[in-house]
Amino acid sequence: MRHGYTLLFPLLVACGRPAPGDAARDATSMAPSQHNEQAAQHELSQVEDEWERALKSHDAAFFQRTMSDDFIGTTLDGTSDKSTLVKLNADTSVTVDSVGRSEEKIRVYGGGAVGVITGRFAERGHIGSRKLGVEFRYTEVWVKNDGRWQVVAGHYTPVGKSK
Repeated sequence: MRHGYTLLFPLLVACGRPAPGDAARDATSMAPSQHNEQAAQHELSQVEDEWERALKSHDAAFFQRTMSDDFIGTTLDGTSDKSTLVKLNADTSVTVDSVGRSEEKIRVYGGGAVGVITGRFAERGHIGSRKLGVEFRYTEVWVKNDGRWQVVAGHYTPVGKSK
């Protein structure tokens, strides 16, 4: 039986951390747009940290407010919408044991209102005694509306095992 977990797992991820020393820079020496971009990168990183915690705790309410109503996620299996993914996250039969984000890059546009995040994501868990493991490369598009970030689109491609 095929579950929609393939798409749910990579949705957690997708965000990089600011480079070491970024916070130490003098904000007054930056142009306003550069300051906005750095602030947006930091905010997106925090949202992704929260997303990981929400996945582990099955906090469907977090996903309800963080995904735009018109969200579309694309995988090799097709597309999924917000309601499908919120419902999958509420499924407590899946236990998330570990998650990991890497090779992440956050680019910000529109004066800090749009973020594009690319990276790699791995997650391990289980359903009963059956172990689950996924690894994806992803691209997500985030938009800041009314002071909060929402993911509007994501594309998730499974990573095959190296030979």
